[in-house]
Amino acid sequence: MHLLALIILLTCLSMNAIPQTVNLAAKPAIDSTAVYNWPSISNLFVLSNDGEYFMYGIDNQPTKLSTLILKSVKGSWEKKVILKDRYSGGFFSRDNKIAVFKDGDTLRIMTLGSTTKEHAIAVRYYKQPTAGKGEWLAYEPKTRPNTLILKNLIKGNELHFDSIANCAFGNTGSLLLLQKQTVKGSSLEWVNLSTGSRTIIWTSPDDKIA
Repeated sequence: MHLLALIILLTCLSMNAIPQTVNLAAKPAIDSTAVYNWPSISNLFVLSNDGEYFMYGIDNQPTKLSTLILKSVKGSWEKKVILKDRYSGGFFSRDNKIAVFKDGDTLRIMTLGSTTKEHAIAVRYYKQPTAGKGEWLAYEPKTRPNTLILKNLIKGNELHFDSIANCAFGNTGSLLLLQKQTVKGSSLEWVNLSTGSRTIIWTSPDDKIA
């Protein structure tokens, strides 16, 4: 008797499961393409020094692109930017007032907690020091090849250097090394970021720089 009841119960459960099986079969299959295009949160999460703002990206939103999100932790301020390419991270200024991030070949500088229009600059490259991060920014605009612009994100002042082939910040973040290339030859010089003074440390044999 117990066996008969068990058979009847299993039959009823199987009949009830049939519509669910049909519904599941009607849903699109999750294949490798669906997984590749699935939106996901990037692991490049950035927090401002004071913990008041954070930045992150959502990959594949929209498909094959990314959405960058800047948000206040305590307030309602938020900015969403659909990027031209995948989100590659960014950084905040040391005084927690500015966010900097790359959008394709465009460098974006945005004032936090404000509706002020952001600065967008087409650049060949940009660099920042690993130490003392969030104060200095160096970049080469596309409109001015071989011109390096060194910007202080806190004070807002800029220094311009011409005929620059490359640059690198020192380990302490207090010096900038410039590789200068002219028709006369090439040279290397240090720039003291505190004073703005420049010191030539090497010149090619045919360089006429005094």
